[in-house]
Amino acid sequence: MKRTRRLLLAMAASCAWLCYSPSAMAQGEDCSTATAITSLPATVFGNTSSANDDYNEVCPYTDTGGLDQVWSYSPVANETLDLSLCGPATDYDTKLYVYENVCGSSPIGCNDDNCSNLNTDFISEIFGLSVTAGNTYYIVVDGYDASSNGNYQLDITAAAPPSLGATCANPIVVSTFPFSTSNSTCGSINDYGTQCSTSYGGGEDLVFELQMPAGNFDIDLTATNGGSYIGWFLKDAADCAVASSCLANATSGSGTVANGSYTFAAGTYYLIIDTWPSPACSDFDLDIQAAAATPGEDCATAIGPVAVAVDELSCVNTLVTSGDFQDGPAASCSSGSGATP
Repeated sequence: MKRTRRLLLAMAASCAWLCYSPSAMAQGEDCSTATAITSLPATVFGNTSSANDDYNEVCPYTDTGGLDQVWSYSPVANETLDLSLCGPATDYDTKLYVYENVCGSSPIGCNDDNCSNLNTDFISEIFGLSVTAGNTYYIVVDGYDASSNGNYQLDITAAAPPSLGATCANPIVVSTFPFSTSNSTCGSINDYGTQCSTSYGGGEDLVFELQMPAGNFDIDLTATNGGSYIGWFLKDAADCAVASSCLANATSGSGTVANGSYTFAAGTYYLIIDTWPSPACSDFDLDIQAAAATPGEDCATAIGPVAVAVDELSCVNTLVTSGDFQDGPAASCSSGSGATP
């Protein structure tokens, strides 16, 4: 009976590791023997204690000697990945990096310390890694230095695509004017910092791509549903994500209205709606329309015709002569009353 109980306990102890993983897989020693991950999401486990030190990357620490193991992933479609070693099975100071197609080349993602768990600090994870269909990506699980090795848990998920308007790479495209929308920056995340040397930029932001015709346009922004401290920040096509680069901007302060105008050359521009951090986000109404022409600005907006009041004139022709020559008739006028346009 005791023998049977010991056997069951031994089996349970073995399963405590193997059964913990939804996908127990062997790990590759290097990129030539990398173990393929064929679908996502994936959670895999390993132990680097008996591995070799095949690779090292600096991100940013230069220590070497960590033991490493390699996984591979070949996406069938373009994706954005999140990779994490922060799960509860990881128990040492890790390093994580990813090569595209060729191991030992410059990694396309690398992280040393980003999280911790109940076992240890200084664990690695990489967020928002863009991968392209047709390539193979080698995921190297490494240690910080020669004394860093042990058990790890690697979680890989395909990140949800950013919502429309969340970033300059995925803006809300506007090509027809006038344009009006009721929208919100809430839920768009704070992707961009201080805008145009103002105090704004700490709140969540929403990005519009404006395909503008030439002309002067009003940009009217109003915070709604109790929002305030809102602003718009106009960027050219090359500098959407550059915080210091602005063609024009307007902010509401403690009020709700941020209005302004800009004279556009035909082309593509980006308009970022952002807030001062308090509130961190806001609902808003946005209107973009051609500015009303200033009367008298040019011939197309000339002021007139103008009615002018004058005395009515009564004129008769008289013959004017000079010496022996007849000069012809001349007008002789006398004033009357009335008005002519």
